[in-house]
Amino acid sequence: MSSVPLAKRLRRALRYYVLRMLAAPLSLLPVSVAGAIGAWGGGLYGRLARGERQKAVESLAIAFPERSDAEREALALECFRHLG
Repeated sequence: MSSVPLAKRLRRALRYYVLRMLAAPLSLLPVSVAGAIGAWGGGLYGRLARGERQKAVESLAIAFPERSDAEREALALECFRHLG
């Protein structure tokens, strides 16, 4: 049996299927348009998902201790845009 609580598994499944439904029409668009929409969505997610952004900034602090907090925050948001 899974050690992950049922409520968390259901939230993950719901998020997965919502993202699949949103991403399916993107396959019909030209790559440049789909890429721009994905970058926008990734940037939006990076701004709204505070916990995920904080984890990214903490990891970047380990990887790039010489960078300022503002630089690491900007880099984290750019990573979310790139992954979008």
